[in-house]
Amino acid sequence: KGVKLNGSVNLNTVGYWADGIEQRRDPFNWFLTGNLNVNLFGYNAPFSFSYSNADRSFSQPFNQFSFAPQYKWVRAYLGYSSMTFSNYTLSGHVFLGAGAELTPGKWRIAMMYGRLRKAVSFDLDDTLQYSNASFKRMGYGLKVGYENNGDAISANIFAAKDDLNSIPFILPESQLAPQQNIAVSFSARKKILERIFVEAEYAVSALNKDMRVSGNETDTVIASTDNLIKNLLPENATNRYFDALNASIGYQGNWYAIRVRYERVSPEYQTLGAYYFNNDMENITLAPTFRLFNGKLNLAANAGLQKNNLDDTRASSTERWVGTVNANYVPNAKWNFAGNYSNFTSYTNIRPQEDPFFRNSLDTLNFYQLSQTMTGTVIRNLGGKNNPQSIMLNTSYQQASDRSTYDGGTQLSDFKS
Repeated sequence: KGVKLNGSVNLNTVGYWADGIEQRRDPFNWFLTGNLNVNLFGYNAPFSFSYSNADRSFSQPFNQFSFAPQYKWVRAYLGYSSMTFSNYTLSGHVFLGAGAELTPGKWRIAMMYGRLRKAVSFDLDDTLQYSNASFKRMGYGLKVGYENNGDAISANIFAAKDDLNSIPFILPESQLAPQQNIAVSFSARKKILERIFVEAEYAVSALNKDMRVSGNETDTVIASTDNLIKNLLPENATNRYFDALNASIGYQGNWYAIRVRYERVSPEYQTLGAYYFNNDMENITLAPTFRLFNGKLNLAANAGLQKNNLDDTRASSTERWVGTVNANYVPNAKWNFAGNYSNFTSYTNIRPQEDPFFRNSLDTLNFYQLSQTMTGTVIRNLGGKNNPQSIMLNTSYQQASDRSTYDGGTQLSDFKS
């Protein structure tokens, strides 16, 4: 009693062969992953690992080990881990180091320190791998928040910096440059009259794109952002400043909820705490949800408008209507029905290049892209508690088309499964 063990081990293999072109991958790769959780009288000690020969020269296998023990309101992250403070600061980036999450009472505290990227030198014998070269990048962050009866407020800061001396040389054609970043985010949630809630988050990010350059800042996107965090970065001619805003208001009923959400991310917004980031966009969406038949039927929808080119500097601008509907029906423990429909519409307007001596008669290009996707799933659970079994039927349909006008066009593809 008091001791529980559970875990899993997975082994996958991949073969590769190419004809007529140079081999870009190893002919045979294997991946071994596993996890083990040890629970000792309420003390959780999860271990996980991954090991693979997935390296082009077989000289440096990929391996990761992580340890995340937890006891009551204290949780630690050791080894290779990932944490999320905000979508605009630290968002799921894997690091090698240590972190902690503390939830004493109504307080919420998180912190981390570790290596975000390891140093990878240029291989002069392999020009295809130039893009893999990188500086050693270290990062740290802190988040502090307070929650009480549905109300919450928090602030977090994340910083990352490349080590210029971590690799012996830099090839000019690689365009690799050491970077430094500081991102700060503030968020709050407030309930009003028990039914209405408002949420808001504002983030700013300062990015030094090349630490080797010195001089005054040449581009300040947001003046308030410059005043807030410019002193945290050394003065540099490549410093850039960006901001992001996310706000929503909603109403929570007994069996339904509705939310209106607004998001604006400035052009070129970037944080070194995320692998990929969508920027230069403005979203306005409406999202209702419904719980019917005592929670057996759940419906959710999301519809809105997205546009880019917020500073009018791009040669083209895009507006996109986004709509999706999800339904899930669970009449009993034996059956589960789920369905989804989404319709994405993109509209692109390409403006002509300004030329005082020439004007193209085709001065603009209007282009529509539409994609419809429908999926359905039926699950029948069989067996009992000791020998659970299930049968699943899944079907999907996707249609994509492009149109030079909204009323008609050419269908590109149909996909059914």
